[in-house]
Amino acid sequence: MEAKTHYDAFTQEDALCLLAQLRDARGPRREPTPNEVPTEVDVRVQYLPTNDVFLLHSGNACYDLDHCGYWGAGSVCADDTDEQLAGILVDLVDEAIENAACDLAGSDDYNTPFQTREQLAAVVRAAQGGE
Repeated sequence: MEAKTHYDAFTQEDALCLLAQLRDARGPRREPTPNEVPTEVDVRVQYLPTNDVFLLHSGNACYDLDHCGYWGAGSVCADDTDEQLAGILVDLVDEAIENAACDLAGSDDYNTPFQTREQLAAVVRAAQGGE
């Protein structure tokens, strides 16, 4: 039997929920006008391994009151497509899981033995197709 890893905690249901929240953080998708610089919104995924919970936070990180768990950080823009949001989500979740794995293993070069970033991306793609 394969050992359970932090990647196993991320489900298609998690992906659906977080993708919807990323779309809300982005707002209605629109192309910027020629002289407009797209507005970025800071986004963070918080991973709580004790509960296998993934939470999305958006806006200024100074207002995050809960500092528990492991984090992945990035940003979204009004002109980001759903495909770009999916890629951002993979990056955020992967960063949070990698931080947990490194911390819990006590090593910066810890590799999770079972699932990979590609399998994480497949979960997000499946969630996109399931909408």
